[in-house]
Amino acid sequence: MSDNDNYKINLEHGRGLISTEQTLGRDYYKALLALSGGALGLSVTLVSGVFGPVLLKLNLQYLYYSWLLFVLSIVCILISIKASHISFQIEIEDLYSDLNSDSPERYQGKWVTVSTYLDWFSFFMFLVGLLLLLLFIFNNITMQGQNL
Repeated sequence: MSDNDNYKINLEHGRGLISTEQTLGRDYYKALLALSGGALGLSVTLVSGVFGPVLLKLNLQYLYYSWLLFVLSIVCILISIKASHISFQIEIEDLYSDLNSDSPERYQGKWVTVSTYLDWFSFFMFLVGLLLLLLFIFNNITMQGQNL
């Protein structure tokens, strides 16, 4: 196999990896948005609607903090998507300027860092919000069982 054949194989493999990474990133954002929004909607329904009369509404601070964290998780995801978009715009501009230059410069930019931190922060907020929601539900179910 020649060097040119190896180059083509590696290039195709790289394109496949990039495509897979983009799909995983998109699916991650969709899943976290759906889970955060769903948990927020479900918890509001639990308290105000279907199970409202059954729940004792103890430890409401857990519920309120979980709502806050779910909303912040959604906001962080949206800002992260925008930061990623800005990062890609900068990268495209750099690529075109590199094509017209003898000495290409690589500038990844602060937006990649911002997006990465926001991704982790939104994931962490979702998990803590879910934990607080479960703690609220568990406390109410436990106390209701003791009152019977």
